[in-house]
Amino acid sequence: MIYPSKSNGRSGIWIRTTIFISSIVVVAILASLMGALLADSTLNRYVERLEEEGRLLDVTRVRPQNVSGSIQELIDVARAKAAPTARPVVALSDRAHRFGAVRNVTVGQAIILTNDGWIMLPSSLKSTYGSSIRIASGHEAHAIEAWIIDEATGTAFAKTTIEGTPATFGLSESSETGDVVFVVGESDTAMRLIKNARDLPVVERSDVYERLFTLDAAVDAPVGSFVADATGSLIGVLVDDVRVRPLHHMTPAFDGILADGAIARASLGLSVIDEARVIDAAEVRQGMRVVAGVSSVVKVGDVILRVNGEGFSRRTLSEMVLAAKPSDELVLVILRDGTEHTVSVTLE
Repeated sequence: MIYPSKSNGRSGIWIRTTIFISSIVVVAILASLMGALLADSTLNRYVERLEEEGRLLDVTRVRPQNVSGSIQELIDVARAKAAPTARPVVALSDRAHRFGAVRNVTVGQAIILTNDGWIMLPSSLKSTYGSSIRIASGHEAHAIEAWIIDEATGTAFAKTTIEGTPATFGLSESSETGDVVFVVGESDTAMRLIKNARDLPVVERSDVYERLFTLDAAVDAPVGSFVADATGSLIGVLVDDVRVRPLHHMTPAFDGILADGAIARASLGLSVIDEARVIDAAEVRQGMRVVAGVSSVVKVGDVILRVNGEGFSRRTLSEMVLAAKPSDELVLVILRDGTEHTVSVTLE
């Protein structure tokens, strides 16, 4: 009788084990391939559906911001810069009565722009509270002597007797998604990230500020609150609990007030769609496609590529138009029927 050797038994076990492991590997590879094919097929169907429906997408470009110091140090810097500048807005018509005492209630925040009393605050406060508005500074409440309303931004510029340190202006037009900002309220400072630095409607109007910054989480702070960058400089004001109006929307109007005593906004009269937001399987397109409006030199269907040599990575079309003055001339590079043209247009 012949008995199998122990070495042959071990060889059989090794062979069966190898076959079993190889089978698992093959199954895993096949599963991965099937998953990839399924995902690719699903993505293709999704893109096809978007193209059929003509939908537009916002692509989030998160750019983590390099900042130095601890969170508390950054908060302290922002609050130290904002404290001499930001002032509570109180309304004499809206007071709290507690334990027999009358206390003014903060209804918003004003920001000092000059050392001779010019401030800015949300215009909604004037329409709501009217002449009862006062600007608190220490134990004093300063009345407003004159109002100039900027309808384009919902901002009121007001002249008061208040004295204080003017805000340090930051470069809000350079703010990007992912940047750290600080919302300085009456008694607290909240750190947030800009979730979307280009919160825009699908169709943008050239003569209306449409862009806002959207924060990553809501804040409990008054409307008009000072919003600072990582250096503590002012880059915007709080519109509601998650949105910020960029500072560069307000500065052209205030420059006009200081120079001429009034606000004069320019007009181009166009409506556009950002080509970069349209999904196109063939190419990534750039520029602003004109979809409505009347102009002597720009037609519906034209794509505006540059304005005075500047593309649209930092500023929107409306930000360029409204930063100019009526009768200013803009040089546009447009794409029409596949050919670039350079044209000049005088703003109204």
